[in-house]
Amino acid sequence: GLLIYSATSIGFAMADNVVVLIVTRLVQGAGAAMVMPVVRAYVGDMSDPGGEGKLMGQINLAFLGGLSVGPWMGGFIKDYLGIKSAFYSMGLLSVFGLILVLLYLPRIVSRSRISAQGSSASYFSLIRQPNLAAMFLFRFGTIIGVGVNWTFMPILGHDVLSLSSSRIGILVSLTVLLTTVSQPYFGRLADRVNR
Repeated sequence: GLLIYSATSIGFAMADNVVVLIVTRLVQGAGAAMVMPVVRAYVGDMSDPGGEGKLMGQINLAFLGGLSVGPWMGGFIKDYLGIKSAFYSMGLLSVFGLILVLLYLPRIVSRSRISAQGSSASYFSLIRQPNLAAMFLFRFGTIIGVGVNWTFMPILGHDVLSLSSSRIGILVSLTVLLTTVSQPYFGRLADRVNR
């Protein structure tokens, strides 16, 4: 997933039309789908029973902290070094992250082995379960809201408010900041009350 992130940074920098930009973003989304579920499963396997929320809150703090700094940093780099430099910086940071993972992330043995027997449930049968359907709809709605916010806020900032890219980046970053700082608290709360 991190390797795909690195490759898509080149795609973004070289995109010369909207179709290439959309395809590059779709590929980047596939890379993200390869990273975050694995990170969360890894954290779940590392945590002590009953302490999953605390550790998940900490990893979400790190993830959202980076996510809140990214738009500001990208806007700042774009203002001073150009748009391509912002994308190349994203690629370099992704390669750096990949190197850190390969060198320092220890292998762990999962405590929860899933048996191959009885694993033939389809996605459609899973989504019919009320709790899973509710979680899916909540996440889907959240992602749609974030996507709309992050798409139109920069357009509003640029076209209506005539803001620089770094100021637009700060605005986008602030939208993530409250969620970021609340992660450890809500993680610990999830360990104490019925999830």
